[in-house]
Amino acid sequence: MKKLVKDKFGFFLLILNIILFALSIGYFSYSLLLLQRIETLLRLCIIAFFVLIAIVCVVFIIKSIFKRKKLKIVFITLFTLVFALGISFVAYNINKIYSAIANITSNSQTYSSSLVVRANSDINSIDDISDKKIGILSDSESVDGYQIPQEIIKDNNLTNEIVNYSNYLDLINDLIDEKIDVIFLPTNYSILFVNVDGFEKLGDTTKIIFTKDKNVKVQKTLSNKSLTEPFSVLLMGVDSEKEEIKGSSFNGDSLVLITFNPKNLNATILSIPRDTYTSISCFAGQRKNKITHAAWYGESCMINTIENMFDISIDYYVKINFSGVVNIVDALGGVDVDVPYSFCEQNSKRMFGNSTVYVSKGFQTLNGEQALALSRNRHPWTQYCSREWTNYNSSDFVRGQNQQKVIQAMANKIKNINSVDTFYSMLDSISQSMETNMSTENILSFYNIAKDMLIKSNNSSTELSDLIGFERLYLSGYDQTIVDYDSINNTGSQLALYNFVPYQGSINDISRAMKINLGIMSDDIVKNYDFDVNNEYEEEVIGKGRYDEAGIAILPSFVGKDVSNVSSYCSARGISLNIEKVSTISSSFDGMVITQSLPSGMDVAYVSKSKGLTVSVYEYNKKDEVIPGLPTDKDKKKDDDKKTNDDDSDTNNNSDDNSLNNNSSDNSNNNSNNNSSDNSNNNSNNNSNNNSNNNSNNNSGNDNSSGNDNNIIPDIPSDEKTTQE
Repeated sequence: MKKLVKDKFGFFLLILNIILFALSIGYFSYSLLLLQRIETLLRLCIIAFFVLIAIVCVVFIIKSIFKRKKLKIVFITLFTLVFALGISFVAYNINKIYSAIANITSNSQTYSSSLVVRANSDINSIDDISDKKIGILSDSESVDGYQIPQEIIKDNNLTNEIVNYSNYLDLINDLIDEKIDVIFLPTNYSILFVNVDGFEKLGDTTKIIFTKDKNVKVQKTLSNKSLTEPFSVLLMGVDSEKEEIKGSSFNGDSLVLITFNPKNLNATILSIPRDTYTSISCFAGQRKNKITHAAWYGESCMINTIENMFDISIDYYVKINFSGVVNIVDALGGVDVDVPYSFCEQNSKRMFGNSTVYVSKGFQTLNGEQALALSRNRHPWTQYCSREWTNYNSSDFVRGQNQQKVIQAMANKIKNINSVDTFYSMLDSISQSMETNMSTENILSFYNIAKDMLIKSNNSSTELSDLIGFERLYLSGYDQTIVDYDSINNTGSQLALYNFVPYQGSINDISRAMKINLGIMSDDIVKNYDFDVNNEYEEEVIGKGRYDEAGIAILPSFVGKDVSNVSSYCSARGISLNIEKVSTISSSFDGMVITQSLPSGMDVAYVSKSKGLTVSVYEYNKKDEVIPGLPTDKDKKKDDDKKTNDDDSDTNNNSDDNSLNNNSSDNSNNNSNNNSSDNSNNNSNNNSNNNSNNNSNNNSGNDNSSGNDNNIIPDIPSDEKTTQE
């Protein structure tokens, strides 16, 4: 020991080498141990090997000190320095990769809630709402709909009248209709509701006067399943104005459900249309609605909804910010996609004009904006682009297929990354644009899947579809406009909304295919393939086709129909019927339905049988009614009395005339004839007048009677009502 200390130069280099080895190997070992589930034995062997190298170098330096071979000591020190720098560089990159992955799986989420008023309101700050009604979501589990608003109310000592709402649609509609002054909404509400009918311009018709953010710890991992076992993952699109996904709520506009079996490298992939009509797990009574509306209440509501729909457990979810897709694709140098049609689309900032994205038909390399445009497009934009870019048919289904093409193209490019800069650029974009409930260890275990794929791959140009068996699934159904209302729970916007109603048979076929791939169910069906060499073989797509099923029962409109129709309808379905009778003087209206309490077009499944249906019905009232301009029975009686009096008068006049004629018989014949002629004319005129008056009265009475029977005269319903159940 004294000899070591005596050689100060050699001793200094010895201490320096020990420190360099300790720090570099320690840092490297820490970084390497972070990579759990990746070649555990290999990692331990590498650490042990580096420790052994350090020990050998230190021993060699000590021996060199004793032998006073300073040149060898310097040489070993230089080796140690290079070695330390080398493994430290490797450790740094391992940590960088791990940190990027860990950022995707953060155990907290930022929520944001805002006070919103009408754009033309004179309310400009929270200080202006002292006497205003405030609307709030009643769901206490909603962070940005209830919890943060309650904190805002408490922090700002708001004593306003609070009105609770069961859903956002009613809340927003009452604000627009000026039934309420201020409401609480998620801060990115303009994007969250942009695809809801009538709310496309919500950001322009409203304004934010106060906002609060909150970082909430969430339970990220829903499953402890290893990725070496079959698993399911739900991809959810986030449409945000900013590139970072933190604090962004997804709108459920894009949903892709994937199952993957790492044992045979087989995957099923299903795009779920945003307008799919299904039971929403977090709605009162799990009321059916568009599946995209489940996104209003967060990813847990969406996951539970899809799990219930397809009867499978979803192990993981991945939220992808659409704006971030642009950066990921650009970092990869573009993606190769066969575009099915020429189209135009708004850019990532939802802008047309000079920012419009144009993509031509055919196989090509798409940049980030073009790939995003293809993933978003679901209908032609005839108001913005010429026929050259709008001559095609598209839909949610076509968009889903395009999204699958882009995802597969991105996976192909990622597989072939051979540049460190490209890798880090892509990783940085992913860390900012993706969020998942997978643990970091679960994500790292994808290494084992990638290794199996590389073993199967003969060269770097092998397509991913050749390594992984992609089984595309298709949800079949039909279009239906359904009024959003549930009379059982008294919820719903009562708006007539477009829905895509899936066939239950298609759902069952898709569920079975997923369960087989997950190993839950065995595939005991032998497939037969029949094809003609002259015809191109067309692969069968599970879930696609028409299914012989009855459609959704829609409540019809009974207005203008006879009450017997609604009575028979309700009786056949066990729905109680309440009838309110409104008197009418027109017999042709008798029994006609005037109004009904439930909106026509709603799903009959949500008609409360106990509350039933209330209709108002005309009832013909036979009692006389006085209508201005028309004769009453009293008027008719007077006419009859007048007729009788006129007849009596005519009789008396004739008698008097005859008496006069007899008394004048002694007069000359000429006078007699003249008097007789005059009397005759007089009698004739009297009789004619009497008959004319009599006929006129009779005809007038006949015309009124005919009008009451045949002419439909709009009447004013009286206040007289009776209720019959």
